[in-house]
Amino acid sequence: MNVFVCPKCLGRMTIVERHRVVFERCTECGGIFLHRGGSSR
Repeated sequence: MNVFVCPKCLGRMTIVERHRVVFERCTECGGIFLHRGGSSR
């Protein structure tokens, strides 16, 4: 299992899926990060 680190605050990132879009959200600062090509819209 990969552990993702927030580039803003170095907090732990969790993978979230909403409306068929997968993204990472920081558990510390609440930042949301999308990967290039991560959205099908």
